[in-house]
Amino acid sequence: MKQKIQDLTLLLKSDRKAQAIAGCCVLALLFLAFSEPPKRRGVPQQQVAEVPVQSAGMGFEEAFQDLVTTLQDGQKKLGEDMQKVKTEMADIRTDQENAEMRTAEIFKKLIDRIQQQQTVTTVSANQPPDPVDYKTEFPQQEPDALEPFGDVDDTQVAPPAPPKEAKEVLISPGDSVRIKLLAGVNAPTDGTPYPVIFKLISDINGPDSSSLPVGEARLIAAAQGSMVDSRAIFRLTSLSMRFPNGERRTVDVDGWIVGEDGLRGMQGILLDPLGKAIGGAMTTGTVAGLGQALSDSQVTTERQDGTTYQYLTGDTTSYALGKGLSEGASEWSKIIQNRLSELTPMVQVFSGREATAVFSQAVVIDGLYDAIDEEESDIFAMLD
Repeated sequence: MKQKIQDLTLLLKSDRKAQAIAGCCVLALLFLAFSEPPKRRGVPQQQVAEVPVQSAGMGFEEAFQDLVTTLQDGQKKLGEDMQKVKTEMADIRTDQENAEMRTAEIFKKLIDRIQQQQTVTTVSANQPPDPVDYKTEFPQQEPDALEPFGDVDDTQVAPPAPPKEAKEVLISPGDSVRIKLLAGVNAPTDGTPYPVIFKLISDINGPDSSSLPVGEARLIAAAQGSMVDSRAIFRLTSLSMRFPNGERRTVDVDGWIVGEDGLRGMQGILLDPLGKAIGGAMTTGTVAGLGQALSDSQVTTERQDGTTYQYLTGDTTSYALGKGLSEGASEWSKIIQNRLSELTPMVQVFSGREATAVFSQAVVIDGLYDAIDEEESDIFAMLD
């Protein structure tokens, strides 16, 4: 109960809303205590005794005085507690200041000690060392004599030979070589690359009539078809060769193929399924029309009150045959359309044709000169 009274006292001291509510309650109690009760009119049936108000007023006043006394006691105790807290905080602050002062004195002593040690070290370093007796004994030799070093009888090792200058074979951009198509190709026009293989039938020709013999090396390329001019376009990818000593080497290359007519790519035959698709569509349309006409000729159509009626008045067999032809032709037309969407036009190029390969990037072939020096009599044996 005492704790609750203390909480109520703190609430009244800190919260203005609670103070206002408490003031209203006190005013209400005072109004009830000191106000006169209204005079009641007499009731003829029965007499009502008047109740004195003084005793009730005295009870409210005593309760209010008790509440005020309790609040004053709580406030007094709260003030004493606050004074104790302030005293303890002052003591803690004093102890902290004393500790800081002691720490500062300790650090000051340490700094003085370090400075003293540095001063002593500097003074000792500047002083010359104590003199000592030192006697140098020189060997008994002639003034111009030379002292031998090592074993005089050892043979001198010859210096290493200078490194041999490395030679490299370079295929520069713009070099060309004559080639022969070993396997034909149907190059699709949808951009899908198809691999093809060529055989070199001449030396690689460079600027100023320079040439590089590489034998019958193999050249791999990727082929794509072009519907515009019915040509197969090739892009070089790799070059495979055999050295005179039997070693095989493959290098990555890049370039294109020039056909017999001097244009990029090789002229081919365009294989386009569009013609067959058009013929099939015409056939299916004709059959469907004949079937529909045959079935309609066996039916009578009447219109009554905006409604159309059809009656089978002809031969049933002819009607069924016409319907079958019409429906079958429609399904055939759908199959042709689906198959046409899966077909891709191609450019067909047959094998055995000759062309020219042009390199677009520099390629270094390591070890080719060394292999030629080892076997100059048989340069690049035939692969076939």
